[in-house]
Amino acid sequence: MALFDKPLAEHQVAVLAWIANGSPEGVVSGSDYKTVAAALQSRRLIKINRRRGVWTATITEDGQYYLGKGRFRQGIQRRSPVVPPQSPVQPAAISDPHLHRRVAPTVQLINDVIEAGGELPVDTHADRRDFRNLVAAAIRYNKVPAGRLLTVDRGTSWREVIIKLQDRPEWQTKNLEAIHVPMRLPRPHPLVASADHTPQFNELTPSVRARARRLLHALMSEAETRGHEILLGDVAGSYSRETALQHHRSRTSHRRRDHARCRPHAT
Repeated sequence: MALFDKPLAEHQVAVLAWIANGSPEGVVSGSDYKTVAAALQSRRLIKINRRRGVWTATITEDGQYYLGKGRFRQGIQRRSPVVPPQSPVQPAAISDPHLHRRVAPTVQLINDVIEAGGELPVDTHADRRDFRNLVAAAIRYNKVPAGRLLTVDRGTSWREVIIKLQDRPEWQTKNLEAIHVPMRLPRPHPLVASADHTPQFNELTPSVRARARRLLHALMSEAETRGHEILLGDVAGSYSRETALQHHRSRTSHRRRDHARCRPHAT
């Protein structure tokens, strides 16, 4: 699993050691340590509690193992990375600038996913951040690395979500050739010519009908050039504003009659 393939970063080890020592006050500042702790919890190294609005964290046996051995326990990973043993880091050694410098939530999320190997499972019961809004904001404000795709999917349980950072699919990166749309149609496609006589086509305004004919001609001609067969299907009647109003009036009258049948009679 990619989550356990890479060793922890120095600032992650520092937070892990700080939690192992009982999270003493005055050692860390700000709230960035909570984001680091969330990544540690996804690796099963700590457990986070928020009882009565108070944030606390306790180290697990796997976390104690990592501090002592400098690597993950063999039983929670598929492959054990060859990492030289690291000595436990004392809380006083927490001086990494990432813990003190404020990082945008969207950037921090992407950093956590990258550190997790591109796939970060999160227990939403322990981590209350709105990950769907964070992913949407990261995409909206161009925080996602170029050529990558940031997604949020459901995990193995209703409490778990998985944030993924992966390469974009080929269809999103492929350069598409533009289809030429002619300005005039001296010889329209036969199916376009046959559509001119349908009621739906005749209901369009002249300017919209002319543009629709040119677009249909371009799409049909290009499809045939690529080896596709085109068939003219039947349209089940036109759907105008008048038919929509008639449909609404019909449903309203049915509801009134049903209501009158169900109304109890006075005795």
